[in-house]
Amino acid sequence: MKHEPTIEQAAAATPSAPTLLERYIAYSRDFLTFEACRVAAELEIAEHLSNGPLSLENLAGRANAHAPSLFGLLG
Repeated sequence: MKHEPTIEQAAAATPSAPTLLERYIAYSRDFLTFEACRVAAELEIAEHLSNGPLSLENLAGRANAHAPSLFGLLG
């Protein structure tokens, strides 16, 4: 005989909607990912790497970028 779950069991098994803080964190993460891609495109990182790998310093020089900041962008 199959038993139906109790209301408590059903509530525990149902995922709750994300909280406002969880949604804010997700939106912030999505925005930062978008901005990182935008900046990489603006600096033409893919074009600079099209012929092979470069050192961080060399890539920063070609992109006219600050090497530690570029490391943060690509890291």
